[in-house]
Amino acid sequence: MLRIYESGQQFMDENAEILHTYPLETSFFEGNAKGISDRSKGFFAKVSDGDSFLMASRAADFPMVLFGEEHLCKELAEGLYKNKLEFGRVLAAEKLAESFLTCYEEIAGGKHRLRHAMDIMRCSQLHESDTRDVLAATPDDAPEIAKRIVEFYLESLQEQWDEEEVLKDVQRNIEQFVLIRRGDIVAVARKARETERLCAISSVYTCREVRGQGLARQLVTWLTREILRDGKIAYLYVDRHNPISNHLYQSIGFVYDAPQVEMQYSIE
Repeated sequence: MLRIYESGQQFMDENAEILHTYPLETSFFEGNAKGISDRSKGFFAKVSDGDSFLMASRAADFPMVLFGEEHLCKELAEGLYKNKLEFGRVLAAEKLAESFLTCYEEIAGGKHRLRHAMDIMRCSQLHESDTRDVLAATPDDAPEIAKRIVEFYLESLQEQWDEEEVLKDVQRNIEQFVLIRRGDIVAVARKARETERLCAISSVYTCREVRGQGLARQLVTWLTREILRDGKIAYLYVDRHNPISNHLYQSIGFVYDAPQVEMQYSIE
């Protein structure tokens, strides 16, 4: 049975038990729910069969997130296609993403390719280190931070983001950012997708000319300490093929959790 929700709050209310049982795996669902007040801003859909379920959510221009049982992929694919709920990218466990896109392409055509292979890492016990250079961001720092975030997306994701839009996001969420200066801002990181039980660390970026000096370690350690002090689990997404940064996070206290992939879907 397919259920399409009218708002993120409706989805949250009806799936509170699932969100509570799988907080890490559903963190994007909860984050999306806060921004989807109606179906003009994205969608939530769920297929149920007894105790089995498969959930999907897409917000704005971000990937559609999937979580649940593979054997329900065909029904979800048919439901999304019938209701014209469109997507361009899919974020999920690899087998689930492959199964869903295979089913969807049998209906709608098109093709898919691997865009990013990622792992979720989490930390509940921090290995302390020096964070003396870390500063909390202020509103005056927003333009410089936005510039660094644009550089981060271009380098790590090969995506060109509009700096004015990034600046608006930074200004709205300036309290989430920390930074390190060497005159100019040379390293940034932020908290994101914070819930009652979890908080992500994202946009960890150091300018090329100062890499290898431990600046990312300081930023991630500082944020992780704050998250753990609030009684929450810190987590982050890492590139599966970047052993340097992943080793850094392990040395701070992060351990591997659920692997994820981002797939790109397109019509031929």
